[in-house]
Amino acid sequence: MKKISPAAFSSCLPTAVRDSCLAYVKSSSATRQGNLEGGTAYLRQWVLCFAAVLLVAWADSSATSSQTASPNQQGGPPVTLSSSSLSFSAQIVNTTSGAKAVSLKNRQSVPLTITSISITGDFAQTNNCPLAPRTLAPGASCSFSVTFAPTSLGTRTGRLVINDDASTSPRSVSLSGSGTLSGLSAITVIPGSTSINTGSQQQFTATGTFTGGVSSNITNFVTWTSSNTVTATVSSTGLASALSGGSTTIQAFSGQSAGPLPWLLALHLFYRPSLLHPLPPPSLKARCNNL
Repeated sequence: MKKISPAAFSSCLPTAVRDSCLAYVKSSSATRQGNLEGGTAYLRQWVLCFAAVLLVAWADSSATSSQTASPNQQGGPPVTLSSSSLSFSAQIVNTTSGAKAVSLKNRQSVPLTITSISITGDFAQTNNCPLAPRTLAPGASCSFSVTFAPTSLGTRTGRLVINDDASTSPRSVSLSGSGTLSGLSAITVIPGSTSINTGSQQQFTATGTFTGGVSSNITNFVTWTSSNTVTATVSSTGLASALSGGSTTIQAFSGQSAGPLPWLLALHLFYRPSLLHPLPPPSLKARCNNL
């Protein structure tokens, strides 16, 4: 029980009760004992004073508790994000999506220190949030701009993570999207023709053209074949290896549907001259088969 001064009663008791209690509190122990022996009126006065002491102690305790509460005067979490997740539409591989925004608000009555910001997966971000030693003012907000650039086909996930000095740190935003070749209308293989010596290699690159004129490097997302594997082979990433004299056609194709053509083929002649009997390089062959 806290010690209550006589003056504390003046702020919370009716005048009649206050005067009576003050007289009781200030009286000597002998006087209080005599009053108690004098009858119920004095006993009632003592009970009222005791109740008043409890009331003042409770009010004082509540005020102290309120003063030491969380600096967030609005209730709820001290820092909030406008969204806990961002989902992107299907995006052509190796191209970048439009940006999506998410904001962070400092709901505290004290500045917020943001110590680090990181992002994972096929996602990138820019922001206008102050990093330590700078701070975000009480009640202020800052924002993040997130983009998606899939490096592979199918579902892609990531996470935006913010670390700060608030009690609920760290906080994060889940990120998701998918890579696709949808809308592929043509494939171009570079180089169009070449000649190399036995034992040498040549890297081919496949560029896809999509509906709307968008182009993307799809070298790792097409199927590569060689029409003459005795002369040369080609890896799944378009790296051709010359094995013997002769010529072969290196193919890059995709199973993505595009208009009336279910399969798109870009065919290029690969030439490796014989070391003993060199042949003139053949002309470039390119055709598109409707399988």
